[in-house]
Amino acid sequence: MRKITLFLVLLFLLNLIACKDEDIQNDSYFIRDENDNSVLVSDRGNTVFADETPIDIPYNENKFTLLDVDFYEHYYSGYYQYALIAIITLSMNELPESELHWLTKEDLEIDLYLTCEDNLYDFDALDFVGCCDYENGIYKYIYCTPFGDGSRYSFVGSEVSTVIDANQKATYESVNSNGEMSKYRKTESLHFRSMVPDDVPGMEEMPTMTQRYFGVWITNKALGLDK
Repeated sequence: MRKITLFLVLLFLLNLIACKDEDIQNDSYFIRDENDNSVLVSDRGNTVFADETPIDIPYNENKFTLLDVDFYEHYYSGYYQYALIAIITLSMNELPESELHWLTKEDLEIDLYLTCEDNLYDFDALDFVGCCDYENGIYKYIYCTPFGDGSRYSFVGSEVSTVIDANQKATYESVNSNGEMSKYRKTESLHFRSMVPDDVPGMEEMPTMTQRYFGVWITNKALGLDK
């Protein structure tokens, strides 16, 4: 199952690269890195496909690290619905202060996609709840299934794909549709696949700070204060 899923993701990405723009050159190829992960090498930036942590993500001459993706499940008893919460933990303690500023403010993009047949999720995006800045350069990014989505069943066994993009200062050149040469910033990407475990903990077991963030988010959603 794991190999099949990874193959489909790779095939999808190759098709995307081949079809996205006419000016894309067919110079991309796959290698295996020192951790035996598949890596799509391109002049636009590399994409790593992994299913084990920790894993480093380059950022200019430095790096930051995906430490883990943790899941929690909450049951809204009054609505008879389940919610899946995902917490992405990144270590940025090796980044200089200026690099940390620009990465967190502009250059970092994180998206989570959920596949759950029981609740009719087919690689659908999760909502961003917030980010907690912990000590020692640890950042926790919180995501959740949309509030009131009608999920009747537990998310145990569901698949979640985490996509992390880091825009770099390095650039590449490409000919646009007008025949002109343009420069673009390279992007280093990580595609991380994980499964919601059978023993997924409840919201009450979340770290205190992230639990508070989620509680405020849920309250605002329920009261319509986020509109």
